[in-house]
Amino acid sequence: MFKINSLKTNIVIFLILFTSIPLIIASSLILYTTYESKKEALFSKHLQVLKQVEEDINSNIMNIEQLGEFVRKNFIKRKNKILEGLIGTQKTIKEIYILDSEGLVKDFQTRVKSNLFIGYDFSNTKYYMEINNGKLKYWSDVYLSNTTNTPVISYSVKIDDDNIIVFVLDLAMLNTFAQKFQSGDGSTMVRIMDNNGVFLANPDKPEFVFQQKNILNLGLYKNFISKGYKYRQITFQNAAKNSLNNIGVYGVTKKLQWYVVVKERYEYIFQTYFNIMYFLGLFIVVVIVLSMIVAVRLAKSILKPLDEVSLQMENIAQEKDIEGIDKNNYKELKKLINSFMIMKNKIHKRENDLHQLNQSLEDKVKEKTKELQILNEDLEKKVDEEIAKNMEKELHILESSKMIQMGEMIGNIAHQWRQPLSVISTAASGMKLQKEYGMLEDEKFNYYCNSIVENSEYLSETIDIFRNFIREKKERATIIIQNRIDISLKIVISTLEANHIKLINNIDYSNPIKLEVVVGELSQVIINIINNAKDILLERKVEDAWIKVGLEQDSSFVTICIEDNGGGVPSEIISKIFDPYFTTKHKSQGTGLGLHMSYKIVTESLGGELKVSNSTNGALFKVTIPINTKLS
Repeated sequence: MFKINSLKTNIVIFLILFTSIPLIIASSLILYTTYESKKEALFSKHLQVLKQVEEDINSNIMNIEQLGEFVRKNFIKRKNKILEGLIGTQKTIKEIYILDSEGLVKDFQTRVKSNLFIGYDFSNTKYYMEINNGKLKYWSDVYLSNTTNTPVISYSVKIDDDNIIVFVLDLAMLNTFAQKFQSGDGSTMVRIMDNNGVFLANPDKPEFVFQQKNILNLGLYKNFISKGYKYRQITFQNAAKNSLNNIGVYGVTKKLQWYVVVKERYEYIFQTYFNIMYFLGLFIVVVIVLSMIVAVRLAKSILKPLDEVSLQMENIAQEKDIEGIDKNNYKELKKLINSFMIMKNKIHKRENDLHQLNQSLEDKVKEKTKELQILNEDLEKKVDEEIAKNMEKELHILESSKMIQMGEMIGNIAHQWRQPLSVISTAASGMKLQKEYGMLEDEKFNYYCNSIVENSEYLSETIDIFRNFIREKKERATIIIQNRIDISLKIVISTLEANHIKLINNIDYSNPIKLEVVVGELSQVIINIINNAKDILLERKVEDAWIKVGLEQDSSFVTICIEDNGGGVPSEIISKIFDPYFTTKHKSQGTGLGLHMSYKIVTESLGGELKVSNSTNGALFKVTIPINTKLS
């Protein structure tokens, strides 16, 4: 069943979607493009700062290494003034001292107060031991100075077998250097850590440097640095607790493998983007509300004339007076109303034609009914005559069995007529009802008329089938056995269906078989066996009852198999069921002649065999007849 929708609701929805969806899509594309452009520009900026910081750090490292090489080459010539000159010109150098081969201080220069003195023992320091073990130069790890409590790093160079020069660099200048790179919110952009992740520069949190905090437990290290995500745009949190997310990039210096992070606060950088997003969202809401208002007003203005036309058509259908039919201002709607008026006039004309047709059909039905009454009278007369003859002579048992079936055939006729008569009555009343309400269309009118004619023809065909069966003469003729079985099944099918018994037809029609038999007697045998099975199924009240008809053949014989699911024939009476006057039914229901007559017809008239056995479902009757001619 189709769901009936409101036209007004659909118009409102479509208008809202038509205005809102393009706006939402366009806004989403603008926001996405703006966001990606902002990220790309920010990445380029951060990458530029990162390269600059890395370059400065690498430059300072290379400068110290060059100084070490200079001292190594010129120490012998200028050893008296070389330390003093380096301290005076190189601000990054905090201390310089010369060690002998035993690790004792031979000479030194310092910018701050120091506990150093000639002969001070540095033999247990790693930078002395690394040189003493064969290295010509060595950079130490970062450590805190004992005098200033600031991070320092030393660079050792072997001058000759008796002298080692050690440069101690003050890394506090890294914090000052990082302060030059500030974000718009006042925070600094650059963080520097050594290769162990310990802070060397953090202008926003300088205490992190003195406390030697590291980033090894932070998401920045776990999620990005440890996985080698350098020179990629990343988002992460600051080392401070409960800090907001940051966006940035990190790199690694070439010489000492220090980590350099350039970052800015995510919320600050994208604040303008968020403001645009909120504005667009508010704008979309306003547009949707306005679209709803416009859509409702537009729907009312469009549908009001249609409502008036609908009311006028309803008045026409109910044959009421029509008012204001010419007041409509739309020519399309006027044309629709005029067409409806023309259709109404045609319907009135067809109603008259239908009345005449109904009268003609009633006359035909009365005529067919009269024929049926005459046929019933003839059947009753013949049944009485045949019963009398069968009582006098056993030679006429075959005819008596056929006439005993006539009562059941009358019931079959009634069953087969009930459905077509009901269809004719329904079609006629349907046309009358739709004509009264002005709903009868040409297509439906023709459909009803065709239905009545088809069912009338079916009634006539049914009468012919039963008339031919009753009036068949006892003379030999050549038949196709499949056609003869079909005639028999048409006679009993309505009775079976009325008693909710399913007829299963397993006959193969692809290979027609021609037999010479006494016309009518084979049908009588099939009907007798099926009726006997029907009675058993009804008597035993079998659920999902069925009767199956099949056909088997070989080179000499054809066998008709009739099986039911009634439980079978009791073993103590199976040998008696073909005896005359033997029956398991009440006297009012049977004479015991049906199966006996069938047996005599098959064995004497048809020259075949009739056998019964019990299958897994019920009784199985097999009628075996010799084949005379086989169709190609």
